[in-house]
Order: sequence, then structure tokens, then C-alpha cells
Amino acid sequence: MHLLTGSSVEEDAYTKYAQSISKNFTSAFLHALPRELRDHVYTYLWDDEDIVRQTKRSIREYAWSYRMPEFCAPPYVQPDHVGQIVAEELALSIYKKAFGTKLHVTVSAGHIHKFLAANPLRSNLKPADCIKSLDVEWYPNEYSEKDVMRSCHDLAEYQFPGPLPIKLILGKFLTSPHGPHWDVNMELAEQLKVFKPVYDALRRKNCAVTVESLSGSSAEVEFLTRP
Repeated sequence: MHLLTGSSVEEDAYTKYAQSISKNFTSAFLHALPRELRDHVYTYLWDDEDIVRQTKRSIREYAWSYRMPEFCAPPYVQPDHVGQIVAEELALSIYKKAFGTKLHVTVSAGHIHKFLAANPLRSNLKPADCIKSLDVEWYPNEYSEKDVMRSCHDLAEYQFPGPLPIKLILGKFLTSPHGPHWDVNMELAEQLKVFKPVYDALRRKNCAVTVESLSGSSAEVEFLTRP
């Protein structure tokens, strides 16, 4: 049987007391102010520059790096301290500051699964649940087959709150344009075929999926877009 030391008991009691005081405050605050005024309070009291910067860096590491983020959300933004509703509203306020009000995020093709699972603020509202557009940059031979397969699977299965515009940006896969269609480097084309089921799944969810070259010009890759 595990016995708590005196200091552990005191620390546990203090944590519970702090959570109780914080929840009482946020509960009163939640019922006293309309949402637009609460957003102003979040901006001035909670989402300071440091937490916004750390949140943005954390999400970038989920979306682009094999290194796992070390950022640990402070207690004052977590549901245990502020309640679920305030935690979600606060998370959205922080994400808007971190990624702009358009909530547009770019991820690499080998790290989509990490981004979709990312929850740096430990709220029910993850970044993937509040973004308004998603770009996926895909370079050949940059990621392991396992990571690409998992990323594609998770993106196809993910339940976004609503239809989301998703742009697939292909780097070094495309050669020359022929009207709306592009020639694909045939040595690299096999790597892209794993995205076909994802493309179809997203279209069934009414997500607008577009394909671009790295230069920014629109492209249509036949084996992705044909029925």
C-alpha cells in the first residue's frame, strides 16, 4: 500500500484548494460575462506572450519534427483548474494568437498523425479541432513509409468539426504542366499513391482538396483526382 508523506499530503491538499478557488472564480466569470467580453479577458489575463510562443513552437514540433515537444501547459489553462468550457475558450484564444485568426496550419506529410493528436494545452479542444484550413507539404523520400502510412490513415479517419479546405503541396514530385494536369516523376509516383484513399475520404466529407506545385501554381494529378 502506497503511503503519502506529510509533504505529499500538504501538496495534494494545496492543489485541490487552488483548483477549487480557480473553478469558483471561472464559474462566476463564465456566467457574468458574454463570450465576446470573456475573449477580452483571456487576452489580457491568460494568453500571455510566453504561453503563446511556447504553444506555437510546440505545435510546430508536432507538425514538422521527430523531436517530441517538451512544453507542459501551466495549470491555470487546464480543465482541472478552470473548468472545461473556459479551458476550451481559452485554448481557442491562444491558438488564434499563435496561428492568426485564420487558423491556417501547415504540416509535413510524415507528421500529420502527430499534429492531429497534439494537445499542448490539455484541453478537449485540440489544434486540429479548431483550424480552418490545412496545408500538407510533401517531399519525396523525406519521411519513413510507416509515418506516411499512419499520417494518411489518421487524416482519412479524423473527424473535423466541419468540412475543411486541405491543400496538398507537392515538392519535387511534379515535372512539367500540361494544361491543368502535371507530369509526375514516375520514379516517385508510387509514394503518392498512398494518398489516393485519403483524397477520396476527404472528398466524401465535403472537404475541398486541392493540389499545388511547390511554386504555388495549381495542379491536377490524374491518378489522385480520377474516380
